[in-house]
Amino acid sequence: MKFRNILASAFCLICLYGLYLLVLMVFDLTKDKQQNARLPTFWLSEEELLLIGQNDIVKRSFDHEPNVDVLFRMPQELADNHVFHRAICVSENLWAVGLTKQEGSMRTGGGMLFIEVADADISRYERRSVTLGETTNPFDCKAVSNYGVEVTVPATRPKAADIKSKIQRSLVSSKDAQNLHLANDLGQSVIDYEKAGKKHRIILGAQGPRPNQWSKVTKDHGTPRYLFYPGDSDHGGKPEKWPMTVWIADFDRHTARSLELPMGPWVGDHPERLRCFSCGCGCYREQVLYLIGSKIYAHVWGIGYPKSARAIFVYDLNSTGTDWRRVTNRGNILSPVFSESGCKLAYFEDELKTLCERYVNRDSYCL
Repeated sequence: MKFRNILASAFCLICLYGLYLLVLMVFDLTKDKQQNARLPTFWLSEEELLLIGQNDIVKRSFDHEPNVDVLFRMPQELADNHVFHRAICVSENLWAVGLTKQEGSMRTGGGMLFIEVADADISRYERRSVTLGETTNPFDCKAVSNYGVEVTVPATRPKAADIKSKIQRSLVSSKDAQNLHLANDLGQSVIDYEKAGKKHRIILGAQGPRPNQWSKVTKDHGTPRYLFYPGDSDHGGKPEKWPMTVWIADFDRHTARSLELPMGPWVGDHPERLRCFSCGCGCYREQVLYLIGSKIYAHVWGIGYPKSARAIFVYDLNSTGTDWRRVTNRGNILSPVFSESGCKLAYFEDELKTLCERYVNRDSYCL
């Protein structure tokens, strides 16, 4: 009897191990499919979408019959052992694309490729290594440094001593603000900048983006409006951190207003899982917020969330309701990009998918 129980237990363990291997295989197949896919990157117009694959950059048109044109291939001198890792930044006349170097089963950073675009044609490209202290402005796609420049500016409080402010060349587009410095004055974030030869100041309230503190910034397409919000992953898994305060800054009007976003359906005390080894699931939760006109979209992803929590959600700033709405399927949603009008959204799930804003309530594809 005892021997029979041991055999039954061993059989159960073998079945569980086989199921575990099957899950890993399915996960690897999905991961490979996503890695090898061409990911949506930038809307060139309302009908033309830029996608980046491992070895090429293509344009997909939706105006009549859907078709794909190859705009750029991996340079011959890099083609043998490099792949495009991801788009660091894409603007109208400059693309910054990360490279990964493959040596057998090992992958290492391969620097960046800066591709200049003139009249929708590739004019030249330049490969650059990532240097210490250098970053890429995510709106201009230019390599910049935020090191070494510190100035003294007036405090926000009357008769208070001046405060030190640090240069931030990658916070917003240089078209919207020049010579921008960021300071912290007793919990308030102070943004001093120049525009059209005049000096301006925007003040964000307590908990705004501070020097040497992680925060995230996204831009409303075609406008000088920016969304500032806390960038740590904990906000996705800790209900006590909600409602979450965000700021919308307008660099034409030189004003900022704060908003309290209600807790989204992805927020919760999610349990820890073995897949989150080694630092816990909090390290693998990502939420990226996008300001699109009068709406804020949340892209929730990462293995730190259960699959049921991963999706794209929208919150209407003009709505009388207080709820987020889910606009995509639940699951692994990658690389969402919005057209300049804000009407069209492209993303990758198990394939390229697109949504129109007017259909967003019904999850219907419009292209």
